Amino acid sequence: MKPLEILKTAITNSFRSKLRTSLTILAIFVGAFTLTITNGLGTGISNYIDSQIAAVGSSNSFTINKTDANANPASGPKKYDASTRVLAAGGRPGSTQPALGQADLDTIGAIPGITGVTPVLRLSPDYI
Repeated sequence: MKPLEILKTAITNSFRSKLRTSLTILAIFVGAFTLTITNGLGTGISNYIDSQIAAVGSSNSFTINKTDANANPASGPKKYDASTRVLAAGGRPGSTQPALGQADLDTIGAIPGITGVTPVLRLSPDYI
């Protein structure tokens, strides 16, 4: 069969069963509408989440962490020092991060170009 004959046969069969043709066309429109709505909702939700995450904190600030100079795990357990303040770093159980003291904050605040230093406070409430 030639392509023109195939097209004529398809059109003839389409008009022979009008209800089936109408339902098929309706199903195509409903499917296209559903895909469009789903893609639009997915894009909108992603943009909303991105904007909410971007709004956390300030755009002109950065975080400074203190590194542990004695963090070599091959050297064995460290001797306990009661004057050292640490933060729970999360992740692995028992992992900690040294906390910045007031002297560290004063040193950072004395750097030219730094307009302010604000510590991040971590709360450990007993109950809410």
